[in-house]
Amino acid sequence: MFATALKRLSLVLIVVLAGCAGAGLRQDFGAVEAPTVAVGDRWVYQVINGYNKLPVGTITHEVLAVTPEYVEVKVTEDPGGSFTRRFGAGWNPYSGIMPPGLPPGFGFEKTLPSGARVDYAPAFPAFRFPLVPGQHWSSRITVTDPSLGRSLEADVDSRVIGLGQVTTPAGQFDAVKVRHDVYYRDWVWWRTQTWEWYFDWYAPAVNNIVLRDSQAQYRDYTRIIDKAPEIMRSDWRISHLVEFSRR
Repeated sequence: MFATALKRLSLVLIVVLAGCAGAGLRQDFGAVEAPTVAVGDRWVYQVINGYNKLPVGTITHEVLAVTPEYVEVKVTEDPGGSFTRRFGAGWNPYSGIMPPGLPPGFGFEKTLPSGARVDYAPAFPAFRFPLVPGQHWSSRITVTDPSLGRSLEADVDSRVIGLGQVTTPAGQFDAVKVRHDVYYRDWVWWRTQTWEWYFDWYAPAVNNIVLRDSQAQYRDYTRIIDKAPEIMRSDWRISHLVEFSRR
């Protein structure tokens, strides 16, 4: 019964997300300023498989330290474990993961492993506060797998889509929708570069995102479907806020 209820909740969430695709979002909102966080602030997200709409786990973020240079956060994944992650100004992370679930390649590789924990230099430009209607920013970052010592560059293009209301298990929020397109410069002779796109809904009421919807793909030139290179898709993950507390 509990699993059925979660599935229904997930389906409702997908409908809410679809409704926030861009139509009806406000473009007349005032500037949204950078968040102010404190040690002990905590956010819990449920992660949903976007393909079958089933829950796959939870992710908890808890602030451990705040300095003028960075915010240090304890990240706990269930299933999984705990680790720390640093963010620069405006929730811009210095580390992350490669899009998980992409099929393995073969031969000479420029790619970093699917799902690998990677470092960003400079920090990943997720937000440029204050957020204002029509805002757009682009930059290039270096993505490094510290375990392998391998790096590649990525081009990040982000834009503010608008302001709308989003409902999650933690409540209903006014949230700014931001789209990110990440183009990893990992192409090789047999495949295109990896293209990752995701949407963040940032809610000032919780000083963080309340929804994230992420996917990625590349095209495989060695696999032809209907006269076109086959699209190889990553995991599709939707994370929504289920609980938060602020100090």
